[in-house]
Parts: sequence; C-alpha cells; structure tokens
Amino acid sequence: SATEKLEELLRNYPVFKTITDKEYTVNLVRKVDEAMKTIKDDPYYDVIRLFYFEKHTRESIALDYGCTETTISRNKTRLLNQLKAILFSDEVIFELFL
Repeated sequence: SATEKLEELLRNYPVFKTITDKEYTVNLVRKVDEAMKTIKDDPYYDVIRLFYFEKHTRESIALDYGCTETTISRNKTRLLNQLKAILFSDEVIFELFL
C-alpha cells in the first residue's frame, strides 16, 4: 500500500540522503524534502523525524512532547496521510476508488 511504501521510504531516508551519485536517489530525497516542507509548521512535525529518521520509540517521543503515546500515534498517522498524498498521489487515488 502507499502507506507501507511511505513508511519504508522514511525509514531509509537517512541512508538515501548520503547517496549522491545516483540521480534517481537524489531526486527521491529532493521530493521527500519538499514534501516534508509542507508539514514543517505542524506542531507534531518532529514526530516524523524522531520516529523514522532517528528511530525513537512512540513512548520516548510522547515523553518529549509531554503527551500520551496515543496522541503521538494519531498525529503521526495524520502527518503520514498528508505526506502520502503528496508523494504517492496516484496510488492513494487508486486505493480510494478501486
């Protein structure tokens, strides 16, 4: 699904960012960077970075934010849905209507 692809992309993003000699990877990193900019003003923006890029747990992120793990999960899902619509729009449309 588009969500699974997005999560895998985000988990591997730190490694992809170090690859500078492969045009496809460089373009992919640029697209992720652009998509991340669309959510940068969200109060829970760092949840994506902490969870996927820095491998923090929901529990540790909740402690950082001073909230529950449920709040972190809900906002992570909300932000993933926004990123998914930007990065995998064709697949999202396909999943919705087919």
